[in-house]
Parts: sequence; C-alpha cells; structure tokens
Amino acid sequence: MDKLKSSIPKKYHDLIADTIYKKNDENFKVTISQLILKLQKYQCKHIIITGGEPLLQKNSIIKFIDALLPDGYTFEIETNGTIDPDGLSEHIKFNVSPKLGNSFNSIEKRYYPEILKHFTLIDAIFKFVINNENDLFEVKQIQNEIGFPSNKIYLMPEGQNRTHIIEKSRWIIGLCKKNNYNYSHRLHIEIFDDLRGV
Repeated sequence: MDKLKSSIPKKYHDLIADTIYKKNDENFKVTISQLILKLQKYQCKHIIITGGEPLLQKNSIIKFIDALLPDGYTFEIETNGTIDPDGLSEHIKFNVSPKLGNSFNSIEKRYYPEILKHFTLIDAIFKFVINNENDLFEVKQIQNEIGFPSNKIYLMPEGQNRTHIIEKSRWIIGLCKKNNYNYSHRLHIEIFDDLRGV
C-alpha cells in the first residue's frame, strides 16, 4: 500500500484507500445503551477505546464510562494527543500517540504541546510509531520540550505486514535499550499479517 501510494499523486490516495476499506460496509452506528448490552455479553471488564480519534466524541465517551464504572469496568483511551482530556482523566489510562513527521500530517495539525503537557499530569504513556532511525530525533525533541519521562515512552514499529514489523523491531528494540524507552509490539500483525477484520 505505501509503495503504491508513493508512486501515485496525493489527490488519488483516498481512492486507493477505498479499495481496501469500505466505510459504508464496515462502519455502523450504535447507541450507548446498545453498546453496553453488547459488552455485557463478555466477561472482560477492561475496555480500550481507540479510533480514529476517540476524543472527538468526548461527551459520549464520558456518558459511556459513567454508565459502566459502577459495574467495575476499567478503561484506556488511545488518542493522538490533539484534544484535551479534561473531564475524562479521573478514571482512565491514556495511551497517547503523537504523530511524527513520518505521518505526513502538517505539524500544525498533529503537534499541540500544551495538550501533551496536560497528559503528563495524569495516567498516560506516550507511544511513537517509528519508521526509520531519524524518527528518534523527533521523539527526543518532543520529549525534551514536553518533559516526558523515558520510562513512559514506547517506540512501536511502523508497518503494514509481518515482514516489515519483524525487520524494524530488531533495531527499534536496540533504540529502546539505548534510550531507556519501552518497546511496543504490533502482535496482531505478527500473528495475522495484513488480514483485516481480526
């Protein structure tokens, strides 16, 4: 997919993505009550909310969490760190994954230092997707500016299939050891490769 995109003008990238991901086939709406009924069929009481960017729906997430907290559920939210978590921080662990330059998003859209500083004051870890060794310089710049402690930083290999993940994991683990960071694996890709819907 990445090689295909790099050889085609940017204005056609959404068309390429649509051949793999069909929004109308895979997305559906549920009410909070319907979602809770679905979840109550499972014994697991630890819920991870991810996206897209889940904090775009912060008010609904607050209602959802408030409804399940009395039943002993625990929660994590995966976010890109561009929306303030105010109103959610008391009962939640945050997995904050600020996008780096390798995401091709402009810095104005992906980097909000004051919001990231807010996450350092609550229960949060900071995960960075690494494509090449140059990405480490950007991680260190962000760490120095925001004040992330090294033991709260996780490096994760970028990759769409098992081969890419395994190749990158070897040298990324070395970077983690050298800088006292943690390593975050993409186990679902190692197990299922690039299969969707698992």
